[in-house]
Amino acid sequence: MSYPYQFRLKIIKLVTEQDYGIREMAKLHKISHAIVIFG
Repeated sequence: MSYPYQFRLKIIKLVTEQDYGIREMAKLHKISHAIVIFG
């Protein structure tokens, strides 16, 4: 199964963006959690 280069690039971009989004959400969640604890 060999994908065209363009297609593979698109998938990689999608995955990295998704991963980045999840990490950002986790960061925000941690911050809000800290605010609740220390607030």
